[in-house]
Amino acid sequence: MDSGNLTRYAIGGIALIGVVFVGKAMNKQESSSIRRPEEQQDTFESHVTQDDGNGLVELSKDCLWHVTTKFNGNGPPWRRMIIYCPPKTTSLLLVSPTAARDDIMQQIEALGSVDYLIIPNAYHRADAAVYHKRYPKAKVATLPDWVRKKVSEIVPVDMNVRELANIFHDSIKVLRIGGMGDPSKEEGDFEYAYEFRCSDQTLAFYVTDALFNFQDKSTANWIFGTRGIEQMDGCCTPVMGRISKYMAFDKKLVKEFYSGLAKRENISMILMAHGDVFVGDTQKPFQDIADNLK
Repeated sequence: MDSGNLTRYAIGGIALIGVVFVGKAMNKQESSSIRRPEEQQDTFESHVTQDDGNGLVELSKDCLWHVTTKFNGNGPPWRRMIIYCPPKTTSLLLVSPTAARDDIMQQIEALGSVDYLIIPNAYHRADAAVYHKRYPKAKVATLPDWVRKKVSEIVPVDMNVRELANIFHDSIKVLRIGGMGDPSKEEGDFEYAYEFRCSDQTLAFYVTDALFNFQDKSTANWIFGTRGIEQMDGCCTPVMGRISKYMAFDKKLVKEFYSGLAKRENISMILMAHGDVFVGDTQKPFQDIADNLK
């Protein structure tokens, strides 16, 4: 067996170990960091963790912001919450609701009315219950099928997240990530992709755990393939993590999905829950994601 094949088999073995590790971590998380609503001491304040020092950051004038906080559970060390206000409305949609310190929460509340809590996958539900307590009138939206079942263990679910595209049809688009689920049936996906219209009429593309963009060459990023794709200037652009690749239903369709995004000129930023936001011409980064799929 040549060295190239040995390397590929070694990486494949590491990925499998990673999948097992993450699966066990998620199960552990359900009984520890993800607490049920009825627990008396499960307060919003008890979920607040350190933020990255940047506070509430505006991505697009008067409509799109993000906050990044430390995650003390099992998984990536930092997580991002997206706050979106569809143009010509006062409704705020919080994607991956994440407890932040009080001054940040007051800034968010000053932007509009927290009307929707989007739980983007089963693994980003840790703060869902305390958010629902804080904003009892907000509608909880998530995916159908097994994701809804898992989220419902923590918080009542009001709607399929795809309904938001009908409510805010000029501002939001909800997409299945090509190749990540069986295209012959409308179930089984672990998360969707979202497009949010920005103030300059371009679109912000968002996924939760399908892409990563960590910059450091840490052992964890090497094992899980979560360091972004290094460019000529030394900076990284988003990448599909090793476990996401392993979970893909059809990598050819995933490749076609990102290659299709690379042909579009109206997407101005790529957002994800873990790693640096990419802002600028997204055509090359999307094509790099596709080309990185082996």
